[in-house]
Amino acid sequence: MFNRKVLGRKVLNRKAFNRKVFDRKVLNRIFGKKEVVKMVKSTQHQHQIAMKPAVIATSGTFGALYILCAILVGLFPRQATILFNNLFHGFEFSGTMMRNGISLTTTAAGFVEVVILGTILAWLFVTLYNNAIKQ
Repeated sequence: MFNRKVLGRKVLNRKAFNRKVFDRKVLNRIFGKKEVVKMVKSTQHQHQIAMKPAVIATSGTFGALYILCAILVGLFPRQATILFNNLFHGFEFSGTMMRNGISLTTTAAGFVEVVILGTILAWLFVTLYNNAIKQ
């Protein structure tokens, strides 16, 4: 590991190496070629987002928010309708929510849909982000 190696008065660290403060030929002479290759490999992927944790966190958050929302609507339907009318201006929820009600099957289906949507959105974001930082 090369977190800190002193080169005269300058200290070599990952940030300095990423900014290419030091010439690679100089580094090869000081540390040897194998050590410089390790340095390059260790700094190449340090800013990428890992796919699996991001997908799990996003879909889990979406699912938890959906369950919270379903509980809110189940316990306080009138206040939830007012809240959603205020949040989504331009849409009128009062007629549809009170008339149809909310069943367990529609809640379960909505939960699955929200988790799938969270998975797709997280996958898309991580893929685009990781591709963008490579360039």
